[in-house]
Amino acid sequence: MTTEQIACTQERIETRRKELHDVFSKIEGNGRARVAMGEGYEFIFAQLAVAVCRLEVHALELERTLESREKWEKFSVDFVFDEQAALETMEKEFQSVDNLFSRLYELIGGLIND
Repeated sequence: MTTEQIACTQERIETRRKELHDVFSKIEGNGRARVAMGEGYEFIFAQLAVAVCRLEVHALELERTLESREKWEKFSVDFVFDEQAALETMEKEFQSVDNLFSRLYELIGGLIND
């Protein structure tokens, strides 16, 4: 994974975090939307917050592991790490976040203005 790929991943995570904050702010500022949705949206927001945090943790773990690999390889030490599996796990986390956003948008429908 290159520095550019890491930066792109971090940018994707930041975009999800900003979207989560923006939608939550719109709902919290709209009493009609809060009442119409009840407590269901709060549960989805909690799931989204956890999923975004998991993304951040995976990204940091991957970045640190790659840095460690570079250091150990300088000493000709075999560093066993399945980068592809780590990337696939992170991509699944992104998909989970996207699915939760889809559920949230279905729930809020036309209750807030974009």
